[in-house]
Amino acid sequence: MSIAEVLPEPWIPIDESHREWAVLAAEVPQLVATMRRYLVQLTTFLAPRSVDVADSTLRQLARWLVAETEVAVVSDITRTHVEDYKVFLSAQPGCTAPTLAKNTQRQRLRMIRIFFERLIEWDWPEAHHRNPILHGDIPPRPETVAQVPV
Repeated sequence: MSIAEVLPEPWIPIDESHREWAVLAAEVPQLVATMRRYLVQLTTFLAPRSVDVADSTLRQLARWLVAETEVAVVSDITRTHVEDYKVFLSAQPGCTAPTLAKNTQRQRLRMIRIFFERLIEWDWPEAHHRNPILHGDIPPRPETVAQVPV
């Protein structure tokens, strides 16, 4: 068995990711550096598609932070920022509905919460002293409608 057969598929960011991170780095270099370093760490234990989702989610958060706040580093993100971001997220257009599905919102907020938790766990200097996203911030999983046999 060759080494290529043993190694997982590498994560290769899409061109859009490279372009957008470069634009964001011009505005908030420290914030972007932390987020991109985190994404590189994710490649060591997550599948490439999972890293893509994290990449997209963190870019959306960074875009919103640049447009709506003065945040320049991760440790400056407060509970108020998270609450405002949740309102923004809930108003985003969905693929098949006027707004994002609750499940999509839930997944993105969980991804961001895990980002903060890992930075704290990994003891990165950029980490917050506590996670600004609480479990109650994440919408509950949608109820599944039971199919009744006919």
